[in-house]
Amino acid sequence: MLDMKYLFLHFLHTSSSLATIPVSFNATAGSDPSQIGTRDLEAARGVTQSDNSDDLYIKLDKDPSGVPAAHYHRVAGEIRAEYHALNGKVVADTTYFIGYSFSLAQIE
Repeated sequence: MLDMKYLFLHFLHTSSSLATIPVSFNATAGSDPSQIGTRDLEAARGVTQSDNSDDLYIKLDKDPSGVPAAHYHRVAGEIRAEYHALNGKVVADTTYFIGYSFSLAQIE
């Protein structure tokens, strides 16, 4: 299981005049993970769920040291817990910068 701490996620859309940030998530600042995009929780192939459950979730939480973190969790056998950022919002022939900072730790 992975514990993602210090997750900062920024998608920077550059244009000829100004750069905009269409997605920005910062666990330390208390951002809601839904800011990342469309949540996709799938328990089994073709069996999606709209809400978090004990076995499958993505939520703002704290790591074992008490540091705010985006916590992605799925038990063995569950298919996916992921977000789709900028789904249907990108423009052809446009430059995007994706930047993130995170640390991974083995949970003991």
